[in-house]
Amino acid sequence: MGINAVLSSPTGAYAGYGFAIPSSIMTKVVSDLKQYGTVQRALLGIKGRSLSDEQLSDEATKKAKELGVVDGVFVAEVVEGGSAAGAGIKVDDVIIGIDGHKVRNMAELQGELAKHRPGDKVSVKVIREKKEKTIVVTLKNEQGTTKVMKNAGLDILGAAFNEVSPELKKQLNLGYGIQVTGVSAGKMADAGIRKGFIILKANGQIMNSVSDLEEAFKSATKSPEQVLFLTGMFPSGKRANYAVDLSQE
Repeated sequence: MGINAVLSSPTGAYAGYGFAIPSSIMTKVVSDLKQYGTVQRALLGIKGRSLSDEQLSDEATKKAKELGVVDGVFVAEVVEGGSAAGAGIKVDDVIIGIDGHKVRNMAELQGELAKHRPGDKVSVKVIREKKEKTIVVTLKNEQGTTKVMKNAGLDILGAAFNEVSPELKKQLNLGYGIQVTGVSAGKMADAGIRKGFIILKANGQIMNSVSDLEEAFKSATKSPEQVLFLTGMFPSGKRANYAVDLSQE
């Protein structure tokens, strides 16, 4: 059973290519949204390619042939601090299964992982030195932890924003920036930011609009540090820098 995600039909009839999301994954997605407000993504913490991928390097292809395996995912890199690194998965391993389900390519690996949340334990079957080995892996999130990711929006900052007026830009000789137009209880107040502060950069990115801040905020919440570094100035001309802690208990 699956739910259609894409249906491309060159004839206008039911001919063409159909792609479907397995109902088991959709059930998990809906459950996540209801319970946490956002989808909980579990990452294995590797970089690799399907053995059937034409872009697989000659060296990787040679190593796979030496292992005597034709299907699976070749592990080219193990991400430091990730799920795989903590469990002992190694470079040159070939992943061929998860929890008893065959893994023939990267798409199937990602499909199996999509059924799980951070903190889940999975049995990963690999080929190493021509032998099958089963490794129990505790899955982590994008931040490298097993914590539940909460749906955090700009509202947790406890502040209102607007683009800097043309008059103020001219007065301060600014080409960009967004201004804090109000501060209440929240992350901004905790960091010591006051009304009137003009944010010029957030985590090194130039702020032209509130949407730029939203993008920087989203990236920061998914990073291990969970900090938004703000650089800017006040209408008086005084420069200031702040570190806004975005972590949630």
